[in-house]
Amino acid sequence: MTPLRFLVLPSLLLIAGGCGKSSHPTDDALLQNFAEHEADFERLLTMLRTDKKLERVDATWTRPQAPSTIGVMPERIASYRKLFSTLGIPRGIYAFHDPERFTFVASARGLSVSGSAKGYAYLAGRPSVVVTNLDKYWSPDGRSFTAHRHIKGSWYLYFDYED
Repeated sequence: MTPLRFLVLPSLLLIAGGCGKSSHPTDDALLQNFAEHEADFERLLTMLRTDKKLERVDATWTRPQAPSTIGVMPERIASYRKLFSTLGIPRGIYAFHDPERFTFVASARGLSVSGSAKGYAYLAGRPSVVVTNLDKYWSPDGRSFTAHRHIKGSWYLYFDYED
């Protein structure tokens, strides 16, 4: 194999793997889902506020790895995961409590060091980049960014891109 093939093949795989925006749900689809399930999003928010030491819940793993060590029992994790299914956030949540920053991951593409994610966020403060349409936004320098679109109150949509 020539050296060029070593560069072209991984690039094509990344493109085919869907790291771009087009592989994520549209703003309109996420906004409609939020409107239909707002009460369940609020219920999930209440759960996160109760479980202050729980940092991450995904479909198959948690942080901490053994949530029972912080008083979060397996039944509670099962309740989180059931809500994820209802809310269309299959990649779960990230939770930071001081100040409150909760991320609800509807879609994620790419590798852990590069890629993109889109979903919902509940933020105690106003984010630095707020736009009217995440589907059309890209950072001016084409580099990594996180942008938000306001829904209501402290609720936002977010798009995160890491290059």
